[in-house]
Amino acid sequence: MAQKFQNIVPSGRLTRRELVLIGGQALLTGGLVYRAYELQLRRSPELRQIAQENGVRTRLLAAARSDILDRNGRAIANTRPIYSIVLHVDDAPDPATSLRRLAELAPLSREMRRSALRQIEEEPDFRTIVVIRSVDLETVDRVAANAPSLPGIGAEQRSVRNYPFADSFSHSVGYVSRISKRDIAENPDLGRFANHPDVRVGKRGVELRHGERLAGRPGHVVSEVNALGVSQRELRRQNSVRGKSLRLTLEAGLQNYASRRFDGETGAAVVMDVQEGDLLCLLSTPGFNPNEFPDGVSSAYWNALRTNPEKPLIDRAMAGGYAPGSTFKVVVALAALEKGLRQPDSRTFCSGKQELGDTVFHCWKRGGHGSVDLRTAIQQSCDVYFYNAGDAVGIDAIAEMAGRLGLGAAFDIETTLPSSGIIPTRTWKESVHDARWSRGDTFNAAIGQGFVLATPLQLAVMTARIANGTSRIAPRLVLPEPGSRPVAAEPLGINPKHLGIVRDAMFAVCNERTGTAYDARILDPDLTLAGKTGTSQVRRMQRDSTGQSLPQEELLRRHRHHALFVGYAPANRPRYAAAVVVEHGMSGSRAAAPIVRDLLVHALTGIAPDWDATRARA
Repeated sequence: MAQKFQNIVPSGRLTRRELVLIGGQALLTGGLVYRAYELQLRRSPELRQIAQENGVRTRLLAAARSDILDRNGRAIANTRPIYSIVLHVDDAPDPATSLRRLAELAPLSREMRRSALRQIEEEPDFRTIVVIRSVDLETVDRVAANAPSLPGIGAEQRSVRNYPFADSFSHSVGYVSRISKRDIAENPDLGRFANHPDVRVGKRGVELRHGERLAGRPGHVVSEVNALGVSQRELRRQNSVRGKSLRLTLEAGLQNYASRRFDGETGAAVVMDVQEGDLLCLLSTPGFNPNEFPDGVSSAYWNALRTNPEKPLIDRAMAGGYAPGSTFKVVVALAALEKGLRQPDSRTFCSGKQELGDTVFHCWKRGGHGSVDLRTAIQQSCDVYFYNAGDAVGIDAIAEMAGRLGLGAAFDIETTLPSSGIIPTRTWKESVHDARWSRGDTFNAAIGQGFVLATPLQLAVMTARIANGTSRIAPRLVLPEPGSRPVAAEPLGINPKHLGIVRDAMFAVCNERTGTAYDARILDPDLTLAGKTGTSQVRRMQRDSTGQSLPQEELLRRHRHHALFVGYAPANRPRYAAAVVVEHGMSGSRAAAPIVRDLLVHALTGIAPDWDATRARA
């Protein structure tokens, strides 16, 4: 019996198995106690903050981008509400499946689905993607009704940038688009807005240069959410502040008319107030449609822009460098008068050519103009007269006069970075071309060819200063704030008598039968036009076997001359000046002068001329 109880009653010693079991239990208990200590005491503040953050969501409230207005308060860039279908990447376990189901309910093409998936892959920082830019309310209701089967998909009311005139203002106003990695690299503060589907930044033009003013200040709302991420209540809110609108000097009707008036031709047009410097028109054509850019331009449209031989992305008005041709002759005339090297009645005989050593410089008129004075030389645009006048004055004096009239200056008018063109001098050629200046160079420069380059904006400024007659008026694109002090322009510093002589000759160009722009005159005596024609060689003249130049019409379009015209009106009390370049237009009198005429009539009267019906009769 005792032996039986001996197997039941503990002997006071533990077996090895029991010791291992007890030890394991002790370690487990100790670990649990330590973990409880760590969670409840040591990491309690940290975990409490994480728990609070998991229950709270902060959402950015984008500020409405303000409007860009023309001088009369008409919107040329505004923001309008639309409904879009978006994909919240963090809430979509399988974006491809969600998009496939969405395609059954909304107008979502296979290419749009691929684009959204490609964006997720290529731009992981963008956590909200616009899948369909604009949908109707019926589609919104369908998507909302099927929300459980569309994880991550939602319909949202968004604000989108809108450009009512499309390509008419594309270069001056520019466009907005999504925040890119390059934008963030240049401005790290933009990183916190990169995921928001409605935040856009300016990329070109006024949208870029005045982006901070237009964008406003974003706000935010803090909400308490449940475990599913659904908002339960709003904890606090800071409303966004709309940007401040910007009023430009441009006149929307005039600029839009100018765009149509080019009728498919390429070039640029500038219209400027000769007293204030306001730019009423600043057109480069062809342009592009800025409405394609806010949600990210398609690769097809972007490639079409880049490969277009007409180069629609170039701002010709401000950055296009053109040989000014005979429009430059007014500069040479004023330089010669100011230096006393030519008098109004000084005459030069034009036989149609001028020899200089072994080189022959031709006049545009094959048989020559005969004996001409300064007025007739400008009126009929005699090259030989200005070969001689330029040679007498010298390139440095010509360049000095050009500078007074605004040529060679880069006018920063808060849009595209401008070109300063080229007004050559002796030192310029030595430094740039490592060669000495020659008399032949002066001959070419005297008729606006050779090294001389100017932008349409500079040519408009030149014309405005001649018309103004007293000050170096500068162009402006943004209207000053009410109450701001105007900046006084420097005196022009040209003898008023000499300006009067040149203005009289420019009047003759348009209003006397032998003037080169007589057919483009304005018939209304209260709106008379004064101006100067110009033709700019694109390449060396091509000549036939007899040495005569080939007709422009027989050349390939890209080899034809550019057509230029500068003018102002009314001639007796100037108010507006204009400059137009029609690329490969061949003749300034036929292609460019009628456009200047019509733009100035529109600017003065507010009436858009029908250019076929109002063409002046000979």
